[in-house]
Amino acid sequence: MDIKGKKIVIFNTCSITGIASLELMKKTVEEAGAIIVDLARFKGFFKPKLKQVFKFSQSVNNALTNPN
Repeated sequence: MDIKGKKIVIFNTCSITGIASLELMKKTVEEAGAIIVDLARFKGFFKPKLKQVFKFSQSVNNALTNPN
C-alpha cells in the first residue's frame, strides 16, 4: 500500500513504556513518505486512561479538519 503523502495517526497501548514500538512505527511511516498528524502512547495495557484518549482524539480531529 502506498501511503506517501497520506495523513497518518500513530498510537499504541502499553503496560510499561511502549516507546520503542512507537518510535519504530514513526520511523517506518516517515520513511514511507506519510505525514504524521499526531502520535501518542497510552499506558494501561488494553485499558488506557480514557481522558488521555479523548484529548488525543480531539487533537487528531482538529488536525484533520483544520487545513494548516
